[in-house]
Amino acid sequence: MKIKHAVLTSVDRDDIKDMGSIMWAETVKAVRRMNPETTLETLIPGFSRHRKTH
Repeated sequence: MKIKHAVLTSVDRDDIKDMGSIMWAETVKAVRRMNPETTLETLIPGFSRHRKTH
């Protein structure tokens, strides 16, 4: 793929211990590996340790 620019976003993942931070890092690394010239805009959640009570 010759994607020039990508926007990555997600919802908060308060259901898992790392709040999804590892998945973010792995996704950015994968895009860089496949398309090093692609610019990225990342709309990353705050990863606060405040968990919702359900």
